[in-house]
Amino acid sequence: MESAVVIGSLNFMKRLELYKTTKPYSIAIEIESWTGDVPRSNFQQDCVDVTIRDIRGREGQFTFEKNGFALLDFSSSMTYEDFEDTAKLENVYAQELGACLLQYFQATSVRIFSILPFNLELIDGKRYGAPYQQSNRPPVFILVRFSGP
Repeated sequence: MESAVVIGSLNFMKRLELYKTTKPYSIAIEIESWTGDVPRSNFQQDCVDVTIRDIRGREGQFTFEKNGFALLDFSSSMTYEDFEDTAKLENVYAQELGACLLQYFQATSVRIFSILPFNLELIDGKRYGAPYQQSNRPPVFILVRFSGP
């Protein structure tokens, strides 16, 4: 039986000449007072309509090397409330995620540079990120680097 199909819009990073010499970046907080005329972001996106299919039951067909993503079986000891605790994100979730990625990529090391709740209240008193529902884990932003075998 064919799974349900939905057409949705996804944003993809544009392939700009600029990115060959300058890394794309986006900074959520106000920086103009520190940097003058340096913009908060040089990140540009294209919005593309894509076909989205239900892939449940076919998770093993997708690999990072072939598809640019993989669906991994991952369990965490974190509770929903723990995802608001930056210390638990860094000391528990990052360790669990690192171990999972280390095994999947058969890497010699995994370094998690940053792991923050997406709706973290920043020092300027502003909240960034969308509020989350109690029934869902809050979104988390993670920056990771791998070293191969």
